[in-house]
Amino acid sequence: MKYLFKNTKELTPFVKIHPETNFESLKPELAWAQRSYIVKYLGSDQYEDLLAAYNSTDPLSDDNLALLEKIQPALANLTIAHFVTTGQVTISQLGVMINSDQTKKTAFQWQKEEVSRELFHKGFNLLEDVLKFLESKKDVFTLWKNQSYTVFKEFLINDAVTFSTHYQIQDSRRLFLAMRPAMKKVEIFTISQAISTGLLDKIKAKIKDDSINGTADTDLKYKSLLELIQPAVANLTISRSLLELPIVIQQDTVFLNEIAATEGKTEKAPSIDLLAQLRDQTYQDGMAYLDMAVSWLKANATETLFEDFYNQFMSTSSSGTNQAGKRIYGAF
Repeated sequence: MKYLFKNTKELTPFVKIHPETNFESLKPELAWAQRSYIVKYLGSDQYEDLLAAYNSTDPLSDDNLALLEKIQPALANLTIAHFVTTGQVTISQLGVMINSDQTKKTAFQWQKEEVSRELFHKGFNLLEDVLKFLESKKDVFTLWKNQSYTVFKEFLINDAVTFSTHYQIQDSRRLFLAMRPAMKKVEIFTISQAISTGLLDKIKAKIKDDSINGTADTDLKYKSLLELIQPAVANLTISRSLLELPIVIQQDTVFLNEIAATEGKTEKAPSIDLLAQLRDQTYQDGMAYLDMAVSWLKANATETLFEDFYNQFMSTSSSGTNQAGKRIYGAF
């Protein structure tokens, strides 16, 4: 197994860990973090290329060195986030034993959870920096561009920072990724029904090929429309997620994910009533934003601009009646 670190000391600039920690004990979590996070973000081709270059006797190219410098901080935090739990135990024929000595004792459960949560938060947000770097260098890292670029451009909102400008999630990449299934439903069941599937597909195509940031008049119009729709997507995604995220499905079990009191530390989960209020409010806000986007479309759509919306909802020939202005969006 090859790694993107050679020893424990290389991790210490990025995460608080004793430099004499046995590197062998970190390898299982390092391998897991590389496979679970780095491969997904780089794509298998770019990952294998970087891994081979890093473990070669030849010096890294300037481009690979720059990429490694972006990846290692994220990888270090994610590795230790997993190690916080597994590193304090030994498994043998006697069972699971806690590692301790006469001068040190293991942290309380709530302390470990807070440390792990903070490390995951840092790690995922640093992965956001990796994506920004790769996007800025997509013509250099062609393996990533050809395999993985469009994977991270498949929605109307594609990063935690943009999402947070419309609904505050503290720029959390981890939370953003967890909400992607809900966001997909919002786009399919609500956005496409409001603006037409054809127009939704064209906006997303412009996001993927980056023409959404073009300077032509048509590109600027599409950019304006996207900026009107994104607040609706963010709020409606939160509304759906408030119902879906607390429910955890594992193997043959479905349960409510709550935070309990642990060893002197209590974190209370929001009440069902408060969650219902938040869900209703974000739904109403999202639909209000979407109504604003539709009103803008009514004022700007023609037979040649946003024509899918025009033909489906504004042209009298589409169904015999002018449907513009009616809320016809799909069930939420």
